Amino acid sequence: MASVQSGATYDVTIWVKVSSSQQITPKIVTDSSISGWQTFDPNSTSCTAGVRMEVTSTITPSWSGTLNSASLKIGTQTSHEFWIDDASLVEQGGGGPSVMEYLPGSRRRLPPGQCPGRNPSPSS
Repeated sequence: MASVQSGATYDVTIWVKVSSSQQITPKIVTDSSISGWQTFDPNSTSCTAGVRMEVTSTITPSWSGTLNSASLKIGTQTSHEFWIDDASLVEQGGGGPSVMEYLPGSRRRLPPGQCPGRNPSPSS
């Protein structure tokens, strides 16, 4: 698999379903030896509750120095549940393989304090 390059442009595609209507923002987060931590998130998509939607974005990260890490992240307006599926990060004009591709299954983010298979703690 290829790696993220400074100044290259990437197409992000994520299928998402939200429990509450909200904005979803694909982001690339980088950490480099000179620029430090940076977040690149040029646009958001309005997602409707209960509807599986395709969220796309074009992101051009840039940094100085040696890249220590790069991550694809999903930003939301709220802490409501959401599910992601079929995510990809592909360099425009790269002609090679995807930088990142996740196809099978689905991932779910729970509100703070909840874990899969467990009930939240009762309120006092």
